[in-house]
Amino acid sequence: MNPIYVILSLAFLILFSSFDILSSESDMKIIGERIVEDLMQVPFNDEQISFLMNSITDEGYCPEINYTDLSRTGFENAKHTSYLVTLARAWNKCDSKFYKNTQLKPTIESALSFWVKNDFICENWWHNQIGTPNNLVNLLLLIGDELPETLVDKTQPIIGRANLNASGARSKRDRIKIAEILPRNLLFLKDESRFAEVVKVIENEIKFETG
Repeated sequence: MNPIYVILSLAFLILFSSFDILSSESDMKIIGERIVEDLMQVPFNDEQISFLMNSITDEGYCPEINYTDLSRTGFENAKHTSYLVTLARAWNKCDSKFYKNTQLKPTIESALSFWVKNDFICENWWHNQIGTPNNLVNLLLLIGDELPETLVDKTQPIIGRANLNASGARSKRDRIKIAEILPRNLLFLKDESRFAEVVKVIENEIKFETG
């Protein structure tokens, strides 16, 4: 997601919280729809989707990815969750030939199942606390309502590594990024009360400067 949009999104969420407009599920739905609209702006093509669908095995992994290298300088595994988001975009894009494709959703489900089963942890904290949770949240916002509930539930501990007590949340920049992942997950979960609490925390993190 575009960093500028991240800041604008935070400001938008804070605006809702500050004026107590978040009084119904429909308000959260509107915010969620706007975030999905932004996610759908990232370009892809049907050839790319076809390649990914043909590459992902029935077990849910991509043979091109070296899943065993979890080092700071390796971790090709990050491609896997990125591919999941790309496939979910194709599922949602009405002018793609893969829109609501009956073979695409099982591919996404098997690839997500492979990830949550193995729960790959990188030596670089950023992937564990920002990169992977961010991709999984985006995946859920794009297609999560149409995935098996048990599978979605298994993503939550992984997404939960993006929390304000995480080691990576110490720096202001990374703390804001982590804080931006949290409300998007709560939007998907439709957890209105926790959403409002997190937005208040984000509000305290934002500082305005001149110059």
